Amino acid sequence: MTAIPPQPNVNEPAVYEWYRAMRDEHPVHQDPVTGWWVVYRYADARHVLTHPEIFSSEMHRMGFPETGLESLPQMAPPRHTRVRQIPSTAFKACVRHASRYRP
Repeated sequence: MTAIPPQPNVNEPAVYEWYRAMRDEHPVHQDPVTGWWVVYRYADARHVLTHPEIFSSEMHRMGFPETGLESLPQMAPPRHTRVRQIPSTAFKACVRHASRYRP
């Protein structure tokens, strides 16, 4: 396995080739700086995201102190689901209200 190349700026076209190389050559790896595991293939990412009982993005499970300030991407179900319902309900009400003003 080859060394992981540095990631180009995400606003440059070269990033697409980098992502292709990561999917082909390093589909799952542990970031040496953060220690976090990174997956690049769709099927792998889907597996991780649909198995919160195995995988977690909750920072305290990775050794960081629990602050109570975690955002939705840093929460795992069932907490994520409960918290997500709050803005989702409000957003749906706004959409229903705004739809009355359609031409």
